[in-house]
Amino acid sequence: MVATTVVHVDNVWLTSLSRNGNALDIQGEAASINSVANFITQLKRSGYFDNVEIKQATEDDIVPAVETYGFSMTAAIVPPTPAKTQPTGASQPPPQPAKGGRS
Repeated sequence: MVATTVVHVDNVWLTSLSRNGNALDIQGEAASINSVANFITQLKRSGYFDNVEIKQATEDDIVPAVETYGFSMTAAIVPPTPAKTQPTGASQPPPQPAKGGRS
């Protein structure tokens, strides 16, 4: 899910990802502080991560002609919730046509 989230955020590149129990340590580079903020937002919105906290974000000069920001953060992995299942043998009523619609 981290990879899917990175794909949806422009100008963010992960350089390190490690898991420690139910927490992730994430390091990366971004073209702007806004990109880092967008990445945090997308991690939270995914529903797979909680307590996403930035530890550090600083401008660096990996490539002197390009402004980039190195960042590190942590995120707690949200345990999956069990899917609701119906008891064996239970059945649902057949769907009904919408009121005023054609049947």
